[in-house]
Amino acid sequence: MSAGGRGGLHPWFFAQDTRPLLRLGPAVNLAAMHGGLPGPGYPYFPKSPDMGKMTDTVPYTVIRKAGDIEFRKYPAILLASVSGGAEEERFSLLFAYITGQNRTRTEIPMTAPVITGEKIPMTSPVISGEEVMSFVMPLEYTEASLPEPLDSRITVRKVPERTIATIRFSGTAEEKTVREMTARLLSVLEQEKITVIGSPFLMRYNSPWTPGFLRRNEVGVEVSGI
Repeated sequence: MSAGGRGGLHPWFFAQDTRPLLRLGPAVNLAAMHGGLPGPGYPYFPKSPDMGKMTDTVPYTVIRKAGDIEFRKYPAILLASVSGGAEEERFSLLFAYITGQNRTRTEIPMTAPVITGEKIPMTSPVISGEEVMSFVMPLEYTEASLPEPLDSRITVRKVPERTIATIRFSGTAEEKTVREMTARLLSVLEQEKITVIGSPFLMRYNSPWTPGFLRRNEVGVEVSGI
């Protein structure tokens, strides 16, 4: 069974390590991460007429199910990443990069997911412990063909093919719900004796303007041995 690609609800996708998510608190600049609507001048979600064109998602193949847990195989992808700083600053840098602020002035299609919380490997020039935001590059790009960023704070890396276990829920991703879904996912994986790699993360598939009852949220974590 395959999924991803074009179509469906607005595919804006967030993946965020649940631990940083639970530390966000009431910060106004991150209201949208908790389902709030951005106000005038809100920098995190650019009010662009092109937002509706962001219909690409990374394809995946469902390889196994265990109750409401889904195991998916994702292909190798390229990530453009920014570490440190405020959430809105990281997003703005990456959004500028894909909208033409690169060496070849190329506009790169917005591809879901937007990933927050996955750490850049220690071989990269970042300070350990800094949170990272990444945009997924369209699959047709290679490391050689991807436009070079103008801003040195943006790094590009390749993430190999991997398997991710997910659990899905609707509504807004409230802290309590995320905790419950994370505990439920990890409990099933422990019962199934499946090895977890890294920390769980939250995946959001919709823009902050999508009504809660239409939203698709998932908690996921990389696994091995499937």
